[in-house]
Amino acid sequence: MRRERSCSQPHCSCGSSKARRIEELEGQVAHAVSELAERTRTIDEFRQLVERQEAEQRAIRTTLQTQLAALAARLRKHEVELESFEQQLEAAPLVAELAASWNVRTRA
Repeated sequence: MRRERSCSQPHCSCGSSKARRIEELEGQVAHAVSELAERTRTIDEFRQLVERQEAEQRAIRTTLQTQLAALAARLRKHEVELESFEQQLEAAPLVAELAASWNVRTRA
């Protein structure tokens, strides 16, 4: 690697141009570091948002499963009540006669 010698001339700008270049590079590095830090914060915020949304979705899923199970139990209860009611209706003499006559009319 070749090393440039500093100019010993009193009015030469060789040293100051190198200093400016170093300052420019330092500024670019500082900007890049700042940008990376901001991106890191953004990524962390998105991760936290995703975690919150996943937790909310799990809670919603659990709630819906609980509600679905409750509705299924209510449906079974209503089916049993309906079946019992239908048996009571079929056992009633007047309804049995009407039902029989209705079946005859609808078949004809």
